[in-house]
Amino acid sequence: MPKSPASLGTIHPSKQNRSEQTRAAILDATEELIAKNGYAATSVNAVAHRAGMTIGALYGRFGSKQALLQGLFERLSQQTTDVFDKLIADLAKGKPELRHALERSLEAMRWLYRERAALLRALNQAAATNPTLRKRMLKFNADTCARLYLALDRYSARIAHPRPALAMKFGHEAAMRLLRSSMLYEEIDYRDLRKRGIEVTDELLVREATRIWEAYLTSRS
Repeated sequence: MPKSPASLGTIHPSKQNRSEQTRAAILDATEELIAKNGYAATSVNAVAHRAGMTIGALYGRFGSKQALLQGLFERLSQQTTDVFDKLIADLAKGKPELRHALERSLEAMRWLYRERAALLRALNQAAATNPTLRKRMLKFNADTCARLYLALDRYSARIAHPRPALAMKFGHEAAMRLLRSSMLYEEIDYRDLRKRGIEVTDELLVREATRIWEAYLTSRS
């Protein structure tokens, strides 16, 4: 006769899984508090309370507030890498139009600037006084862009600019700065356009940033 579910015993998660779950809970709590209060106003005590653990248990995994931010950077880096892995894999399966390929990469950045804006702002602020973090962030950005540019190399025949590598880099930077200024820091005032009946949505920003990048790549002058 088959054993009842109750007689089979309780299956406990492995120690490693529990440790990973605890780490994730701490990082989730930290990012939630940063989004709500800002990095400066987020204390280790508040993180421990929100994560439902003692301050000693938290310090056993993260020795400082800086270590928490470093952990968030590492997690965000992996999540961003996963997004770009999928993008690059999708581009490799077929050959969409150049504009669509450029737009897909900028859509990935829209996710980053909108969904993880508070964390990005905290990381950028911390990097201003933390050379090690700044170096790691710059390297990650450079490595990610290099992978993207390599994937877009299949469109080299469409690039009319006399210096393709320069056009890819500068065009991308121009498009990214538009999105970063509009979404991440909200530095651009669009009231003049709204008065003309133009609603500046995220979709419009991505589309126009794509046009800027594509125009630079396909310009012959």
